[in-house]
Amino acid sequence: MRQLHADLWVHEDELDPMLRMTIVRRRDGDLWVHSPTPLSQKVESEVNSLGKVSEIVAPNNHHHRSLLEWARAFPDASIFLARGLPAKLPELSDYRLIEEAAADMWTDDLEVAVMSGVSLFDECVFFHPASRSLIVTDLVQNYAGSSRPTGLMYHLIFKPLGYKGTILAPPLRFDWVVEDRSTLERFITTVESWPFSRIIVTHGDVIESDAKTVFSEICAQRFNEKGSRLNAFAMKQFMRVFGS
Repeated sequence: MRQLHADLWVHEDELDPMLRMTIVRRRDGDLWVHSPTPLSQKVESEVNSLGKVSEIVAPNNHHHRSLLEWARAFPDASIFLARGLPAKLPELSDYRLIEEAAADMWTDDLEVAVMSGVSLFDECVFFHPASRSLIVTDLVQNYAGSSRPTGLMYHLIFKPLGYKGTILAPPLRFDWVVEDRSTLERFITTVESWPFSRIIVTHGDVIESDAKTVFSEICAQRFNEKGSRLNAFAMKQFMRVFGS
């Protein structure tokens, strides 16, 4: 567990260091867990040393694989889901959708924006004012630094599809992904209005330098970019395999 602020920690998964969980200690002392990684005994012990887990958040439609083991380990915690996840988790009945809870939950600790118009992700992003941290899942990814992925799969599949450098989620350049571009742009405008100085990404290195500028630049680049038909076909196959 790596501490980035007095009340904020991140954890990179031991088997997949490109996968990151974020934990915020709320003002009441309880813990808010974002995009939980696999729960080892070591991780559970470290989390328990920080405080009581009261909320576990699966913030987009593709980051839920460890959710059930966390729900079992912390049965008193409330579960919050992106809107596309209930269909993927039929065994989970006690939960709230993040977008419905945002108006009356976390208002003392976090701000929330929901990516509407992109049902592939339905991502919810968070701003933690105390640490000036923007907390995202797939919206921003950073493969430019020390955690740049290696291996044959990355070079043959991920990199050609745009998973390289510091980027906005590559699928967002395709019209079949973005059902409502104006709604997506309003979401981006909301996020840009937050005074963050750090972006905690789930994939890649945390962005600690010029975070606002980086975010604005990658958004402008993505919205001015269109994927080719070949790339669109490849991305659809990629999402069928890796996006479940």
